[in-house]
Amino acid sequence: IDPYTKKQIDITKRGFKTKTEAKAFYAQKQAEMLQRNDTDKPNLTFEQFYHSHYERYLQNCSLEKSTLGKIKGIFKNHILPFYGDFKLKNISYQDILRSFEVWKEKLQKPSKVAIELNKCLDQAVYNDFIPKNPVQLDNLRLWEKKEERKRDNAQGEKLFYTSEEIDLFIQKLKT
Repeated sequence: IDPYTKKQIDITKRGFKTKTEAKAFYAQKQAEMLQRNDTDKPNLTFEQFYHSHYERYLQNCSLEKSTLGKIKGIFKNHILPFYGDFKLKNISYQDILRSFEVWKEKLQKPSKVAIELNKCLDQAVYNDFIPKNPVQLDNLRLWEKKEERKRDNAQGEKLFYTSEEIDLFIQKLKT
């Protein structure tokens, strides 16, 4: 039985000459499965995953040197200070929102940092380190746009003319 999925694993092997040979093979396979399952998914911190897996993934991508430098800078300056000590499996959507709040205060476009974090966690999902990516970019982008509109309106920028202003403008045009 696989300890992670709790499902039975079937292995078929024939051609044993004795029953003890078959039992020895069974015991060996059982030990291999337990050993493999223990080392398959280590409980890495975010920083360990970034340095051991994601940097290698970035090197294998066909990215320009300048783009690679920008991505590494985003990780070094914004993502790793916040998530470096977190265990990959323990990162939640609430953590993402908290970090987004911090980035919103420091940066013009915090969604760019969130996009890089999303790509990294997508790679963690792909490599089976975590079951699901906690970053929900659509919600973060909507939230960012809403905050941007509030900030623009707070600065006194008008999005529309009032009916009195339109009437005044038309009168000025006529004269």
